[in-house]
Amino acid sequence: MKQKIKRQDFWSVHIKSWKSSGQSQSEYCRRNNLDINLFSKWKHRNVNAGFIEVKAKVPKHIDYYDFIEISVHDDYKIKIKPNFDEETLRRVLSLLGGLR
Repeated sequence: MKQKIKRQDFWSVHIKSWKSSGQSQSEYCRRNNLDINLFSKWKHRNVNAGFIEVKAKVPKHIDYYDFIEISVHDDYKIKIKPNFDEETLRRVLSLLGGLR
């Protein structure tokens, strides 16, 4: 587990650095002696993708809802029905985070 955290930290630093570098992914990897395939893998895992914690507030007098709607920077709207699959939501948010 400790090793995985160290790898996440390593790739998180490089992904943030690449995003602010203005370089192409391949150029950044070449200049920093990084394996481009591993870089892509970690980039798509969205290491520190900058997700914002979302807390839903449902009024106490409402026992049922049709859906919850999440707006992401006014670019995307996600409607979530009751009993949604959490893993699917994680994957959708991960994909949206990679589009920035």
